[in-house]
Amino acid sequence: MYRLFVAVPLPEGVKERILELRSNIPGARWMGSEQLHVTLKFIGAVEGHSAETIRECLSCVTFSPFPLQFKGVGFFPSGVLWTGIAHPEEIAALRRRIENTLFDAGIPRERRKFSPHVTVARLKNSPLGSVRRFLKNHDSFRTESFIVDRFILFSSILKPSGAVYTVEAEYFFDRS
Repeated sequence: MYRLFVAVPLPEGVKERILELRSNIPGARWMGSEQLHVTLKFIGAVEGHSAETIRECLSCVTFSPFPLQFKGVGFFPSGVLWTGIAHPEEIAALRRRIENTLFDAGIPRERRKFSPHVTVARLKNSPLGSVRRFLKNHDSFRTESFIVDRFILFSSILKPSGAVYTVEAEYFFDRS
C-alpha cells in the first residue's frame, strides 16, 4: 500500500529562506527542509498496481518550465502556517493538467479549491496572539524567484515525528 501525492520540489536556497520563518510560537511543529514542497495533488492510499498506473499516467503530463516565487504568510483554520505564491496562475494550470490526467486514470478530482502554498508549520493549541504576531511580523516575506522544471510523485509514511517522503518518480518538463 502506498500513500501518494504529487508535488513541486523546492531548490535548497528557497528552502533555507523559508526555514528562516521559524520562530517561538508555542505548540508549533516546524517543517524540516525535507518536508518543504508545493503539493499539487494528494492521491492517498493506493495498492501497488494502482501506484504503477499512476506513475505511467503522470509521465504523459507535458508542461513548460515557469518561474515561481513565494510571498507572504498565512494561516489555515486547520492549524497550518504557510507561505503563498506570488503569481499562482502557472502552478494552477499545472495542477489542473495533473488533476485531469489522474481523473482519466480513475483518481477522483479534489473538491476543495486549490490554494497553492508551502506548509511552514503545524500548530496545536497555539495562542492566537502568537499566531497574529507571526503573521504581522512576516507579512512582507518573499523568496527569490526560481524556475519550476519538474514535479515529483512522492510516497509518504506518517510517523510521530512527522511524515517521511520518498521519491517514487520524477517528471521533467520539456525545455524546447
